[in-house]
Amino acid sequence: MATIRRHGANWQARVRKTGYKQQTKTFRTKRDAEAWAREMEAGLDKGIVRDRGAIIGKTLRDLLQRYHDDHAVPKRKGKQQAYLVRMWMRHPIADRLLESLTTADFCQLRDERLRSGVSSKTAREDLLMFKTVYKLAAAEYGFSGLQNPLNDVELPKAGKGRDRRLSVDEVRIPT
Repeated sequence: MATIRRHGANWQARVRKTGYKQQTKTFRTKRDAEAWAREMEAGLDKGIVRDRGAIIGKTLRDLLQRYHDDHAVPKRKGKQQAYLVRMWMRHPIADRLLESLTTADFCQLRDERLRSGVSSKTAREDLLMFKTVYKLAAAEYGFSGLQNPLNDVELPKAGKGRDRRLSVDEVRIPT
């Protein structure tokens, strides 16, 4: 059941349904509030609306810190993985709110990395780390309403692997 009420100079829409957490959002116009309320009710009826309350106010840095503490270090993913997470925590993108990050932001980040001179494999591994962090956030950290913006990001090619054979002079036969 939706309730629309005046909230200062704005309008607040509140949707309640048994078995779901209350959803509330404020709008400038009553028409926008009513439209959102109808959309939320329809989504709740179909079971496609998830609670976004856990991600409100959270930054990418918060998510990276939790990944660093819970997975990168304790599960011994290696010093390089922990370093990578700490490096991205110092980047300006880490200060962005999770709900404001889009696919375009990560495409721009990929292009920035490639222009800075890192290999395509390095840029690919960076994006895969972010993809893993988002996946864990939705599955294990209770951020069920979080959409993964990296699902639509085109990853750089993995690069050509090494193809080298030992010469006869390099082969040492144990005696």
